[in-house]
Amino acid sequence: MRPDAERWIRPDVARFLAPGARPQDVFPALDRKYNPNQPRVPKGNPDGGQWTFGGLGSRWEIDLTGVGLAGIKPIVQSGRNDPRVISDADPEPVKPGQQYAQLRGRRVGNSVYINGQQFELSLGQSVSLTALEAQADMAIARVNRVDPTWKPPVSSIGSVEGMISAERGVIAAAEAKMAEFKEWGALPGRYVVESIPARGPGRNFNVWERREGNRMGYTYGCHTCGEREPGTASGNFCLDHQEPNGLNFDGRAQRLYPQCLSCSLRQGYYVQQLLLKRSQ
Repeated sequence: MRPDAERWIRPDVARFLAPGARPQDVFPALDRKYNPNQPRVPKGNPDGGQWTFGGLGSRWEIDLTGVGLAGIKPIVQSGRNDPRVISDADPEPVKPGQQYAQLRGRRVGNSVYINGQQFELSLGQSVSLTALEAQADMAIARVNRVDPTWKPPVSSIGSVEGMISAERGVIAAAEAKMAEFKEWGALPGRYVVESIPARGPGRNFNVWERREGNRMGYTYGCHTCGEREPGTASGNFCLDHQEPNGLNFDGRAQRLYPQCLSCSLRQGYYVQQLLLKRSQ
């Protein structure tokens, strides 16, 4: 008998034998292989109709030359019990209004799922997407430090290139928000050249601080708008704490920057609006 004869045995072989005869008695080599009551893989499965050992979670082949457990060899698992398969179900479609991280396509190996549809990533796309996602996360974190209520724009994504474009859009939106912060004095402005350390959040500036503030202001201008005239009756530039006192919740060390009176007033209004949004 050929060594793989068990592969050709019919499930109903008993009906071809004498009444009461057992297949394993007629074919001793099949004693451990054949069981008419052994469960089969259900229909609809890629292995449908084949024998299974049920609770073992995979199919097994008996090596008749082996002895005991050493003779049992696992066949490659497939389907629901295959550990390489993350899930049998397609990822749920993206829903509007979810957090930004959830709006991104779901990455699985070298594939990404967008609205339940699978897309294969090229090497270039994978590298670009990974880098852009990291940049977007950092940009969002910088904005949220000043305004925790800010959220990135939501884009309709239908392809890998759409994902890449959306990440670039998030980065651009965050950079625009950072530029707004600088314009309104919530961050050091784009005209910064020098600054000096602040002794604390108070405004009881000493002679040296006043002198240095005026030197920087008259030389380089207001750190927010670049104006070289302070606009004050005293002729002194305002000394602006950065981070602004109203936004320095962590008590971080601050620095002093020269600022004109107009920008100082605008900054006060803007910071109040940010605090109002935060409290709502």
